[in-house]
Amino acid sequence: MNGKSEIDLLLASVKRPCKCKKPYVKPQSIRDFEQQYKSWYYANRSTPDHVQVKTTFRDDTANELTKLIVAYIKVHGGFASRLNSMGTYRGDLAKFVRSTQRRGMSDIVATWKGKSLNIEVKIGRDVMSIHQIKVQNEVRQAGGFYYVAKDFDSFQTWFKQL
Repeated sequence: MNGKSEIDLLLASVKRPCKCKKPYVKPQSIRDFEQQYKSWYYANRSTPDHVQVKTTFRDDTANELTKLIVAYIKVHGGFASRLNSMGTYRGDLAKFVRSTQRRGMSDIVATWKGKSLNIEVKIGRDVMSIHQIKVQNEVRQAGGFYYVAKDFDSFQTWFKQL
């Protein structure tokens, strides 16, 4: 029987549901922003067109969405910075040293038209920690704006309403 049992043949014939991830489809808003970013980036530079690099953006991972939001705020005349709360490995101490940054700080801190913006990026099933919720409440009580960005389109809508 070719070395395969009836069970092996039966299991091979059963179709399993595909756990494949759907291919990423870039929203038109991001395509439009890529053009806007290129115009903004090369506005006061004498770089010939044939050597200008096209920067691409995505919003399907937290890292890419964070990069996109920081660029968007800068293009629109604001200040934006990504906060890195990760600790570091100290070779001289032979151990991992925690960050001195306060727990729960947002991923992006920005200022736009005199407004303090704190943006937390969450993708997929990621949820805010209790420390992040505490910081969110403190920022809002102090008169700042706090937003949880899950995709570029919803962030853009929120930003335009400020």
